[in-house]
Amino acid sequence: MATDDPKADKQTMNQRRRGSAERLFVLLASVPFAALVVAAIAIACIVGTLLPQGEEVVQYLKKNPDAVQRMELLGFLGLTHVYSSAWFIALLGLLAMSLAACTFRRLRAAADRTGRARGRAVGSVITHISLLLVLAGGVIRGIWGERGEMPLREGETKSSFIVQGQPVELPFSIRLLNFELETYGPQDEWNLRPRIVGEQLVVRSRLAGTEWKLPVEPGIAHELTTAEQPARQVVIVKVLRKVADFVIDMETREVKSRSELPRNPAVLVEMSHHSRTNRQWLFSRHPDFDMHDTGEAARVLDMRYVVEVTSPKTTIKDYKSTLQVLEGKNVMAEKTIEVNLPLSYAGYTFYQSGFNPQDLKWTSLQVVKDPGVPIVYAGFVLMIVGLAAVFYLYPQDRPGAPRPESVSKPGNIHDAAF
Repeated sequence: MATDDPKADKQTMNQRRRGSAERLFVLLASVPFAALVVAAIAIACIVGTLLPQGEEVVQYLKKNPDAVQRMELLGFLGLTHVYSSAWFIALLGLLAMSLAACTFRRLRAAADRTGRARGRAVGSVITHISLLLVLAGGVIRGIWGERGEMPLREGETKSSFIVQGQPVELPFSIRLLNFELETYGPQDEWNLRPRIVGEQLVVRSRLAGTEWKLPVEPGIAHELTTAEQPARQVVIVKVLRKVADFVIDMETREVKSRSELPRNPAVLVEMSHHSRTNRQWLFSRHPDFDMHDTGEAARVLDMRYVVEVTSPKTTIKDYKSTLQVLEGKNVMAEKTIEVNLPLSYAGYTFYQSGFNPQDLKWTSLQVVKDPGVPIVYAGFVLMIVGLAAVFYLYPQDRPGAPRPESVSKPGNIHDAAF
């Protein structure tokens, strides 16, 4: 209500403003408000985990073309790029404001204490500041951070990468000098698994699509190879033993035949490639069941068996890219990167992320720019310092121990709890 005294009106207005600011400060510094913001951030992180994010959306739409409209709506709401969306950054900002208010309260409390109580309060303040730095790093990453892909072919030079389908220019260029794929040795590449079909010993190669029909004779080794399977990768197939009525003697643990009738006929087949040998029992009436055995040379029944030799399985050991960083025509850096061994230059980091199995001259790099990383690391260092002060340098008094002296001032908020 206005009065005739301008000074009194101005004083009333200032008091209202101070009251509003004080209520806002109390709200921000309250534990329930901070818990509510943390819960909202946790829900957002769950959504970001369950829904495709960033480049994952493109792969998802390739598999589910009918989901275009749904993904467009989720993208409009910021649910397909949660961690860089405006509302998620706003939540981080609210949590930072709450921590700042709580830190200010503890800083006021620390100024009013003495001895170990002050040391503990200062450690708590340092810990809160460290959390603020971690949040600040996250906000900076969300606003100014970039993450995308750069496909390269050997000899190719690029000065941009792709973020959500859009090109982003680099302040320098990247050249792929060489891409190298390392695999394990051939002795680990063959997967020899027999199964029973046919009326004679038939060997099929999945790699070449070739089929061999071999006589069922004991002790004869058959060497098999094709143009796709050179001589050094020859596979030797041999039938070692047969039993008409397969059974295992429970006392001796030896395979024998219960009778001469073909009630449960089985054949022991040996397949070898280089130093690797695979011996398995094949059962005519149970084609899905097999059993490994050391094997013995013996007679063989002329029954219906197929041994299927699978194509070589290439097991990837590692893949590496040799990169050059160019500024104009000058080579500023060169490094061979691999998984968990990236190249960093001018705030950008290049990770080895994939390759094209159909064309081994291509590689795929993940490009990351995160200016918030140094701030986050500084926050982690301060967090260690603050926690060490709270729990080790100035630990809380044991129950029953005399409390250190502290000075309190009227109107100040004191909180001894961490």
